[in-house]
Amino acid sequence: MKKIYKKYLILSSVLIFIGAGCSDSRGQSSSTSDVEVKNTVIKMDAVVQAAPPEVPAAAPLKERAKAPAIKTFKITGKNWEWSQTMITVKKGDHVRLVITGADADHGFAMKDFGINVTVKPGETKTVDFVADKVGEFGFRCSIPCGEGHRDMVGKLVVE
Repeated sequence: MKKIYKKYLILSSVLIFIGAGCSDSRGQSSSTSDVEVKNTVIKMDAVVQAAPPEVPAAAPLKERAKAPAIKTFKITGKNWEWSQTMITVKKGDHVRLVITGADADHGFAMKDFGINVTVKPGETKTVDFVADKVGEFGFRCSIPCGEGHRDMVGKLVVE
């Protein structure tokens, strides 16, 4: 019985010693280690704890309320039509139009908001504005682009 107790005590001491030796300066364990004690191999798998990710401080409620949400609409001009012909927003909304030309030069014009941009095939342009007036406002292609050019129209509705 004393022999078994003595072996157990030696094995426990070795494991404690090895466990302390496998720790780095922050108390985190290193990777897997093999330990040989009197022809017995003990496999020790380390547990590494990661620090929790830092969470950025949330902006105060007043500041979040000041920042208007941006309403983004992707519009592609091709084959004498716009991919979106009806856009609806609320008065005061910050509107972002991401306009892409697919097949030819196109112009996106909305006279009531002072917008007139040209997009070439494969090109994308971004237009930002505030919908500061209520009503229905037409937009159209402002560059003659072929026989269906007159059909490249749409409407912005500001409620």
